[in-house]
Amino acid sequence: MISKQFLQACAAACFLTISPGLFGKESDSGSGKTPPLTITQVVRDLEAKAGELAKERSATQSLAVENKAAAGRNGIAKEDTTAAFEISGCLLRRASLNSNNAVPSEPYYQSIRCQLLAGIDLDSVDVWWRHCRKGTLYESLARFEQLPLAVELKATKDNADQSVAAAQPAEDSPEPETPGKMPLNSTLTSRLKRGTGILDQIDGWKNLPEESKSKIIAR
Repeated sequence: MISKQFLQACAAACFLTISPGLFGKESDSGSGKTPPLTITQVVRDLEAKAGELAKERSATQSLAVENKAAAGRNGIAKEDTTAAFEISGCLLRRASLNSNNAVPSEPYYQSIRCQLLAGIDLDSVDVWWRHCRKGTLYESLARFEQLPLAVELKATKDNADQSVAAAQPAEDSPEPETPGKMPLNSTLTSRLKRGTGILDQIDGWKNLPEESKSKIIAR
């Protein structure tokens, strides 16, 4: 006969195994709170979606080899092609930016780096919103601007833009006169500013006879 103590121990074990998932789900629905979306989760979702689309494309290509007519009926949908293009492009830009860490230590270049990182994060969330949101707890949101992570990243991007503008170096000042070079005569400088021709800069050019002008030009 099974003892009462054994049954109680089994019940306790089942409770510990099952209850966390059940109570967690009830707690989420009861509180009405949506778990926060992070950029890490966004990237994971994009990578998973890219994998799914790649499998679909591979299956369609295999089908095309076996049955061209069936492939024509079951080809990849236009929206899936667009999603695959945009997701892959986003992930490639992220990989390229994250792999390039050779940034000068000057504040201006560091602020540009932060600006680029904030920009790719915001772009990633935008791509996620359009292609990975379906089936998540954020599907019911009407606009991208209502997504908390989008609001946060937009503020980060704005701050980065301001930092770049504040750290931008001042325009280069005119170069000082190089030693050994004589400054231009003030009269010649004023003539150059007026945009007159090089021959017109010769004193009395207009009053010279044609023979003298020809000799000067020949030189």
